[in-house]
Amino acid sequence: MKRDWPYWSDFFALASLALLTIALHHSALSGSWRWDDGLHLLHTTQYSWTALFLDPEVLLSVSGNQFAPWNLFLYYVNGALFGADARLYYAHHLISLWAAAAALYALLRQWLPASRAWLAPGLLLIGAPTFQMAQQLMVGHYLDGLVFASLGLLMQVRGVKAYGASRGKTLILSCAGALLYGLACLCKEIYVPWVLMWLVVSWVLMRSARNVAVCTAPVLLVALAYTIARLLLFGDAGGYYGGGSGSWEPARLFQSMAAIPGALLGEGMRSIAPLFVVVLAFFAGTLASGTHVRLMVCAAALIATLTPLVFLASSNPPWELHARYVWAPWLLMCLIWAMPWSKSLQRLQWIACLFFVIFVVWQATILREGDQQREAMFDAHSRMLLQPPEGVRYWVPAEFNSPVYLTFATYAAREALHRKGHVEGEPLEVLRTIPSTPEEHAVAQAWDRECHCFKPLLTLAPAERDAALNRLHAERGMLMPGAHPMADVYTGPTPEMVLDGNRLQVSGSIMSEGPGNVLMLANWFPSRLIASSIIREAELDNSNSQTVRFKILFESTDPASASELKKNLCVLTQSQSHPYTYILLDAAAPSTACRILLTPLALRRPAAVQH
Repeated sequence: MKRDWPYWSDFFALASLALLTIALHHSALSGSWRWDDGLHLLHTTQYSWTALFLDPEVLLSVSGNQFAPWNLFLYYVNGALFGADARLYYAHHLISLWAAAAALYALLRQWLPASRAWLAPGLLLIGAPTFQMAQQLMVGHYLDGLVFASLGLLMQVRGVKAYGASRGKTLILSCAGALLYGLACLCKEIYVPWVLMWLVVSWVLMRSARNVAVCTAPVLLVALAYTIARLLLFGDAGGYYGGGSGSWEPARLFQSMAAIPGALLGEGMRSIAPLFVVVLAFFAGTLASGTHVRLMVCAAALIATLTPLVFLASSNPPWELHARYVWAPWLLMCLIWAMPWSKSLQRLQWIACLFFVIFVVWQATILREGDQQREAMFDAHSRMLLQPPEGVRYWVPAEFNSPVYLTFATYAAREALHRKGHVEGEPLEVLRTIPSTPEEHAVAQAWDRECHCFKPLLTLAPAERDAALNRLHAERGMLMPGAHPMADVYTGPTPEMVLDGNRLQVSGSIMSEGPGNVLMLANWFPSRLIASSIIREAELDNSNSQTVRFKILFESTDPASASELKKNLCVLTQSQSHPYTYILLDAAAPSTACRILLTPLALRRPAAVQH
């Protein structure tokens, strides 16, 4: 290779980004299944990957509040390439992280020298959101979205610059950029407003409304198609649990948005100094050229960043716990430092940037301690269920996010791998009562919050043992993956069914979060529902949580028909945290008719409904 090769600086920049990615985030390679990985893995056993993009019913059943099929698609890709080896999933994940930084670098190189273009992606890799996201497979679509959005905008820039010399080349590049923009939108909603960047950058480079309209027509058509598809699916522009345009409260919205700098730079007074430096860098960068161009671009970037957050912030999420939510604001902060200051202030810019980096690393270090504990907890649960110690038959999982989330997610991962042939045998059973004999104690392990590990039940103090078992007494709300290929259906507490001649009485109880008609029955026609009683009782320790007790009485034409009704009746409730997920109130294998009912229309083929 010649010494005067013009791309040496770019080669070293990309190589250094790769080394920085490995140096900071290599610990992800030892991770197991975490957070929603189990749910996503289970979904890959229920649907074909094409259904994610072509079947609205499947998309809604996977996630009733987000239009991001690329998220689950990554699990299909990883499963096809790597089977059940989580280490290779994480290797692919880190490659995506590097690719996101590299694509951002390539975009900035259209205007900046290599050293300054490197600064933004270099900062991106050291932020608190990135440290957390590097350890979570379920956020790979955020990273791929940045790859597609950056490369798409790069194509648009190249196309606009070629407009005068070759309009055919411009059309090709504009269409390629629009396609990449569409993929970014399918990755995550935060990239939808980037269409503003297409418009503003094209205007800055061309200064002709007619030419801008021609060059941006492909991306505007893609944005319009996405908007129509989203409105048809959800009927709203929102897309987060508890959020959406219908739930905006100005005071709560402002309070939630004001907490974002604290999540990125530190709480309280610790965030004031670096935030002031960021604001200083913003004005110094936008005013350096003495024109309105940078101000226009920055305004578009600010709008593109804040618009998705408005829909999310109304639900007042814990930004530090889910740092991916502030991925876009962190990206914007990094881009601010890429803007050159005037020549007389360039040395001051580097000093200010170093000051900013110190606070960023400080905050990332503080948050990493809690993140590492949660990561270790997920890894320990996954490995306990997938590779239990010899002789262990029962376990007591930890409580996290909700009384059932961690248990549910872990069982979902095991069920998915079992269906794919990667895991054999029966899983550990959740311990429900304190063992009465030393032999039963010896085959049970429980999660210990002090050591963040599983320990034999006998080694726990009596008070700790009782507390661990009390976490599992809410059996009525426990969701476990079903043993059959049903779409988003999980077993819950079994109702009691009593036959009395030609009548069938169904009774039981379920947990409910908030008001709503949560109980559903199906497949009871042509029998008649002649009486029903549904009583909701608020829990003393949580006013939003209710115990719903129900008693339903059906009447059939004869005892044989009543017996058939008992066999085919579907009793289920709709999950209120995942609106298109159903909890089947039947611990036994459900009927064929029930499984047909609960399987998306596109997947109702014979293989999906056989016993």
